Amino acid sequence: MGDPTIAVTGIPTEVASARNLKDKPFDFGSWAVTRLSGFAPNMKQIGDGGVDGRSMLATNPDDGNSKLALAQIKGRRPSLGTLRDFIDVTDRDWVALGC
Repeated sequence: MGDPTIAVTGIPTEVASARNLKDKPFDFGSWAVTRLSGFAPNMKQIGDGGVDGRSMLATNPDDGNSKLALAQIKGRRPSLGTLRDFIDVTDRDWVALGC
């Protein structure tokens, strides 16, 4: 019997195709960020502080000085430490929105 994996080329357009990226976490993260309207994948994939995507809000929030939005993608259940690290990055960089 042949190899049951399916070669993935390009960017998946639906979740079923994206499942084929499960062994390629950077590719999965880049794909998942493209599903967030207005977000672009982070070009830096190692040592990025957990930031997988970036966007700019159209207007500043009422209580903020920044339009920056950051996204973090996890293919598996995140740990509490991972969440704390991402919150630290959003605080340090004066991020208006972290998702």
